[in-house]
Amino acid sequence: ELPTDTFTPAVGQGALAIECLSKMSADLKKQIRKQLNHAQTETCLLAERAFLQKLQGGCSVPVFGLATFENGELQLNGGVVSLNGKRMIREIETGKSSDPIGLGYQLAKKVVEAGGEEILSEIRKRLA
Repeated sequence: ELPTDTFTPAVGQGALAIECLSKMSADLKKQIRKQLNHAQTETCLLAERAFLQKLQGGCSVPVFGLATFENGELQLNGGVVSLNGKRMIREIETGKSSDPIGLGYQLAKKVVEAGGEEILSEIRKRLA
């Protein structure tokens, strides 16, 4: 086992999504969602994806993030690593679970201000 505070996974790892036909009735979609959705997992995923979106990360950009519930609050641990692995920015933000997207954006801002923008700029130049 690898501790997640040291070996944090990429955003959304382990989350499952279920797709349905676009022609399916809204009522049936709602019923399926009610039966299958796990609210805490959805909240965590919303925070992680907001963090990734704000950093403009993707499959080629080494951005990591993991949201968990700690003592009734939502905690988001995330950051970015340089392509050569020599530089890493890791930050943690804790907040109310009622605003997971805001929490993701707050963590992204924290990472950028801690030097993450420089790493991201270098990555974008190399991938262009």
